[in-house]
Amino acid sequence: MRRIAFPLDGEVGPNHGSTWSIRRAETIGAVAVFACGVMLHFVYDWSGGSRALAVFVPVNESVWEHLKLVVVPMAGFGLVETRWVADRRRLWWAKFAEVLASASFIVAFFYTYTGALGVNSVVPVDVLSFFVAVVGGQWLSYRMITATGLPRVPRRVSVTGITLVLVAFGLLTFLPPHVPLFQEMGTGTYGPS
Repeated sequence: MRRIAFPLDGEVGPNHGSTWSIRRAETIGAVAVFACGVMLHFVYDWSGGSRALAVFVPVNESVWEHLKLVVVPMAGFGLVETRWVADRRRLWWAKFAEVLASASFIVAFFYTYTGALGVNSVVPVDVLSFFVAVVGGQWLSYRMITATGLPRVPRRVSVTGITLVLVAFGLLTFLPPHVPLFQEMGTGTYGPS
């Protein structure tokens, strides 16, 4: 498949008979990331506790493990987008920022609302924060891909950053620090259950 460059106005010429835009790609990305994240929530249990899958899917109900629901699908969708976006340096810089911003939003939102209100986690509020993080992340990615004047960051810096984030998830799943971010809410345990 031929890679195509997205002009800054967002419109692209035909690619296998269709016209794509960055906005459309990022909108599809938001739906795909949200759907994939919801599905990933259950994969560890469905797999019977597969240690190989534990690197990519939540193994318990800790905040840290639930960040995989946004980080893994966003990184995966970035790989899909490389098939169409010729300016991979800009794409990966946007994806790196998207992953960091979305994960940071979820952590900040969760600890703000539970701490400020003194309440336990409320599932509909957590799902809403996940949705906002996904939509906000895809919007940030869109803005960065189409922006002019961004610093020219080498692609290897962004790809290395995303890779390190994914490696950290893998390592810290099996070697979690004993701090609240990594602690399962219901049982108070750490790591795979």
